[in-house]
Amino acid sequence: MARPRLRSIRSKLILMFFAVAALPLLALGAAAPLLFGRTVERQNTQATLGMIGQVTRSIDATVRDMEYLIGFLDQDESVVAFLSEPPRTGPPDPALTRLLDHLKASRPDVAGILVAGDADQFASAGLERVTRDSLTRELWYSQARSTPRRVRLWAHPVGRNIRSREGLSADDVVAVTRAVVDPASGKVLGVVLVDLELTAFVALVNQTAMADGGFLCVADGGGHLVWAPPVPAAYRLDPQWYAEPGQSVVARIGDRRYQILSQHSPYTGWDTIGVFSLTEALREVTLLQYATLGLAMASLLLAALAALYFTLSFSRPVLALRGAMKKAEGGDLAVRFEHGPDDEIGQLGTSFNTMLSEVRLLIDQVWAEQKSKQEAELKTLQAQIKPHFLYNTLDTIQWMAADRGAEDIQEVVGALSDLFRIGLSRGQEMIPLSREFDHIRSYLLIQKTRYEEGLDYTIVDPGELGRLPVLKLVLQPLVENAIYHGIKEAGRPGRVTVSARLEGGQLVVSVADDGVGMDASKLEAVRGRLESAPPDDLDGETSGYGIFSVQARIRLSFGALFGLSFHSLPGEGTRVEVRLPAQEAS
Repeated sequence: MARPRLRSIRSKLILMFFAVAALPLLALGAAAPLLFGRTVERQNTQATLGMIGQVTRSIDATVRDMEYLIGFLDQDESVVAFLSEPPRTGPPDPALTRLLDHLKASRPDVAGILVAGDADQFASAGLERVTRDSLTRELWYSQARSTPRRVRLWAHPVGRNIRSREGLSADDVVAVTRAVVDPASGKVLGVVLVDLELTAFVALVNQTAMADGGFLCVADGGGHLVWAPPVPAAYRLDPQWYAEPGQSVVARIGDRRYQILSQHSPYTGWDTIGVFSLTEALREVTLLQYATLGLAMASLLLAALAALYFTLSFSRPVLALRGAMKKAEGGDLAVRFEHGPDDEIGQLGTSFNTMLSEVRLLIDQVWAEQKSKQEAELKTLQAQIKPHFLYNTLDTIQWMAADRGAEDIQEVVGALSDLFRIGLSRGQEMIPLSREFDHIRSYLLIQKTRYEEGLDYTIVDPGELGRLPVLKLVLQPLVENAIYHGIKEAGRPGRVTVSARLEGGQLVVSVADDGVGMDASKLEAVRGRLESAPPDDLDGETSGYGIFSVQARIRLSFGALFGLSFHSLPGEGTRVEVRLPAQEAS
């Protein structure tokens, strides 16, 4: 029993679509790790935000404890009395010293306490003044005094006139300051300073350990780190990443990607920053993704093999038809498409064969018509005067004029002979500038003979520019236009001047007359038509046709950067400049 064949492309495509129906499932399998990765990232973000909030609250609580300690001092009568009394040179009140020592001993995390007044009196526990310079001139004192009800924090307080008796450096403490206000008068009496050991904040941060290469750190309001763990990534954080409170930034540090989260404390003005490694957090997700993609690639391979098997049944005739079309495009009209299956492609092949047969028939007809036309043109050309016969006839007339002493006729005939000879130039399109000037010289000599005293001309020797190649017969229409529309219409004797120069790497040939000239409107009209009107749109204007033909020849040969430009003033004449490329003949 013969196996039924699928005859239509539609049936084959339906079968192929069934073969690749598994692709959406594979795509879903590939997307699952991405969705899982986002879930892991979201959970890590929430956990980090929770840790940041806990650390921020703990730091706020610690600073509030210091504020309560300072509040206890500024309510103590001995402190108020000490700051209110006039300056004294002796030691502070022993009761005040015992109070400060007691408070310091009650808090192991307090490195020192200092009470300073506006009269430069101070009492301390664990702290001492380095020099006799006044403490009231220091920044921590003046800023605390300027905001009496506000607690200020100073991380790493360097440059103070204070040192720790326990040998702690500025990098080991955080200074907490607040002004002391007289409860009766409301007057600021001085400032209380408490040095809190940095280890107290470190302990708070270390209580919330982060996994997968993450860490927490604390920065002051200016973006400077108060404390950070000893890991390289912590000291490569850009302050812009946590400049906006609550923002989440993903950045690359070294060869790892990190997510940076931050929370700002309105109370302390500090930022708690949480950083966790996305690379580590998503490592298992990446492995799952690779495994899923591997299975997807294997499934795609199977689907591709199935699709290839089913598409080969109709791709072969398509490729054969395309190959036949390429051969026909290359000129082989004898090629034919061998009929494949009796489906839409086979029908296209039949139409293609019919089209080639008709094209071949039309080409044979056109070739026969063109051959007949060429034979007719050849006969017409043979009836025309040959250039050599014309040259010989002009030479004969010139010789006869010389024999009879008619020197003026001899000169005009010689100029006409040169005019034809240079104009034909053996079929060459480009001639040297010097020969083009010779052509114009012959033309002006003939016109001079005609107009006698009414016309004069000057042709400036081009010198070294004479060897540059130019399009032939580009100057004669311009000179003719200068004579008929410039000098002749002026009704007085005139002069035509032809010259050449180099300008900006271009050869500029100028044809100028001192005739009637043009006003601004007529000059603008000529320029507009020169840029837009085709030569066959001139309604029989012979001279205009020549000028626009010259423009068209130059633009077609060298491009829009070259061509003619008109300059004219009424009563003073017109100058036409021809811009050509200044290139040596190859």
